[in-house]
Amino acid sequence: MFPRSWLLVLVSAVALAQHPGASSGGSKNSFEIRGVLVDAVTLQPLGKATVAIAPVTSREVSGEYTTSDDGRFSFSNLSAGKYTLTARRRGYLAEALNQHEGFSSSIAVGPSKDSGNIVFRLPPECAISGAVMDEAGEPVRDAQVMLFRTGIRGGRRGTRRAGQTTTDDQGAYHFGHLFPGQYIVAVSARVWYAQRPQLGRQMVRMTMTDGTGTATTSYGPVGSMRAGAFDTAPEAADSQPNPLDVVYPITFYAGTTEPSAASAIALKQGDKYVADISLQAVPALHLRFPGNKSGNQAQSRFVTLEEKLFDGISVPVLAETRTSSSGSMEVVGVPPGHYTATVTQPQSETEGGTTEFSPAKQQVEEIDAVSSGTVQPAQVAGAQLTAALELDPGSTRPAQSYLQLFNMKTSEYYNELVPDKGDVLFKQPIPPGTYELALTNGRGEFIRAISASGAKASGRTVEIRRTGTVNLAVIIGHGMGQVTGTVLRGGKPFAGAMVVLVPSDPGNNAMLVRRDQSDSDGTFTLAGAIPGKYTVVAIENGWDLEWLNPDVIKPYLGQGTPLEVMPNGKYEVKVNLQQAFNP
Repeated sequence: MFPRSWLLVLVSAVALAQHPGASSGGSKNSFEIRGVLVDAVTLQPLGKATVAIAPVTSREVSGEYTTSDDGRFSFSNLSAGKYTLTARRRGYLAEALNQHEGFSSSIAVGPSKDSGNIVFRLPPECAISGAVMDEAGEPVRDAQVMLFRTGIRGGRRGTRRAGQTTTDDQGAYHFGHLFPGQYIVAVSARVWYAQRPQLGRQMVRMTMTDGTGTATTSYGPVGSMRAGAFDTAPEAADSQPNPLDVVYPITFYAGTTEPSAASAIALKQGDKYVADISLQAVPALHLRFPGNKSGNQAQSRFVTLEEKLFDGISVPVLAETRTSSSGSMEVVGVPPGHYTATVTQPQSETEGGTTEFSPAKQQVEEIDAVSSGTVQPAQVAGAQLTAALELDPGSTRPAQSYLQLFNMKTSEYYNELVPDKGDVLFKQPIPPGTYELALTNGRGEFIRAISASGAKASGRTVEIRRTGTVNLAVIIGHGMGQVTGTVLRGGKPFAGAMVVLVPSDPGNNAMLVRRDQSDSDGTFTLAGAIPGKYTVVAIENGWDLEWLNPDVIKPYLGQGTPLEVMPNGKYEVKVNLQQAFNP
């Protein structure tokens, strides 16, 4: 009934005709849930598996049952109400009954409720494993292996992170407990035999970042460092290339270094896929960032490089940064590519012998690195965005909340904490694009309307077309509604349907969408509905639809149930089931 973010994905509940329904005697605790657990692919019973039960009101497991050899389970002496069922068994995904994404179907128990005929289909888990080898066919140890899942999730098509692991001393890696779907594997690794130029013997600061973004900093003369440094005149660096000054670009299965050319691995239920990846070293680039400070602040400056892979997903480059006393920085061990460079300069001010530090100043640059050389600062163009909050009567300023901009095309987020007073100022320039505006952790408050100066506002979206100043007026409302109802097919309740509360003008109000899955008695709840006009639709097998696309959801609206939600309103509706179809 409600989203189960702590559970995983898929399964269905169907009738099991040979068993009677639940008891409906006079006792308060005379009800039961019975069923059979089966393999979702073969439909063979699964014995020695664990099925757990929990009331939806508490979500704490109140009982477990080990299935018999024929896969059967039962829970008795239950009070009337709704319960969630979850199952787990070695080699299978741990799931809730009829689970899709973060939603599942609860079992309604009570008089005239059929809770004794449950078929729980548990899907076998998928896995991807393989080995990472270098150009000589030798295993690459301690390589960072990244897993991405691509496809439709939450009504949007995109690519998302799905996991990360490290190769062992044989170069092997493994991703288990995977759901069916399409996956991309990428590898980031250091060349163990690489040598960087060692010039001069001055003291330098060297920063190294790993695949998780963790930075390690050390100081010392060049001779004490494995990678060396550049001297006070980096322009005088040795012009003779070192054949061992090489690096591995991020490499995707099956062997490409271009994200757009990566091969997607399609997994069906129970698939075990082997994806070996070979790395090829290329000459490393050295990127110099001119200094503009002296003293301690120069030594404190640092630069980080990130490579954008998919839909706003960026990963740090396995590079090393050396800083000279003049404040010049050199990033070495960089493969050719397009990067986002962030130069961070701590800010300090000395007054009365006391040094006070203010938030660091950052300069973000886009770099097309095709050869070594000096990087000329070219800050990413963006708008300076400020949002003034206006409160409706009865609303309060949303404390400890964030105002969020979400780019629907790039999947990039920009967040700013709502201050105790005053306007919300986005510190980072916002690049041109179309953004959804949302209030996260609003604690009952929500964005009722927005208007814009310097940009175009439509519904809950803002289109920034140019650089400059953008001022938003954001009206904060209070009093969300709740919609409950029943999904019907042929006049009878239907379990497992995807239920969507679709706002008017869905293309500009995606943040208003609410979703649920119907329970065993066909009922659903759509909580936290922001006041406005909607249509409630119920779709069978609609989880793979790109339903946040207005063109995809539009054909279903005509047979949906229209509804206007008022502040603090509560509504009971009936919705006819529709079949999913390709748009």
